[in-house]
Amino acid sequence: MMADSESEYVCAAAPYLGKSDERPQGESLAEHVVMSLSRPYLKKGRNITTDNYFTSMNLALKLKAQNTSIA
Repeated sequence: MMADSESEYVCAAAPYLGKSDERPQGESLAEHVVMSLSRPYLKKGRNITTDNYFTSMNLALKLKAQNTSIA
């Protein structure tokens, strides 16, 4: 689930339905979830805050390439 920190409204959500063919090979489930939910907000200079399950160096590099930071 993705929520706006100021308004506390949910911006996007996706239920986990098991293995998906949409996830590229080599991409972790956590990376896929973050990149999918944040797609409309990429390249806008925003920051995404995740917990330790969703945080990885590979994800940080992917987001940086999209002008998005991670905390």
